[in-house]
Amino acid sequence: MTRYLLTTLLFISTTALAQNSSVPLTAFAGHWTTYRNGTTMGEYWVPKDAHTWLGKSYQLAGSDTVFLETVVLAKQGEDVIFTALAFGQNNNEAVSFKLTSYTNGTFTFENPRHDYPKRIIYQFTGAGQLDAYVDDGNGGNRLAYHYQKK
Repeated sequence: MTRYLLTTLLFISTTALAQNSSVPLTAFAGHWTTYRNGTTMGEYWVPKDAHTWLGKSYQLAGSDTVFLETVVLAKQGEDVIFTALAFGQNNNEAVSFKLTSYTNGTFTFENPRHDYPKRIIYQFTGAGQLDAYVDDGNGGNRLAYHYQKK
């Protein structure tokens, strides 16, 4: 039984690493917008190099653009790391989330040690559609953002 369990765990770990090394970060490319709670919000993603994407999120306040956070999405060895710097939060220090799952266009990043969010999910649901979720790691206290590619 122990041998079966160890073999299963090794298979799962190897599969997760293989998935992470071939994750198509190009899915994030472009300008995504949504209208939420009376406010236009968006994310803009551009490649830095073959393994790194840079993102910015913003909201429109009247005719002004207010930047909310910057993000670095990078392959680091066998891992994919989502590092966000949310302006005015976390003592203006970046927080990293590790890709824990990638399946059929759904990216799940987690950091169980962070207060909130503990999990960030990006789900590419169709041509030009992206759903993003942040939550407490168990699906509670979830915020949802439904973007269209601009």
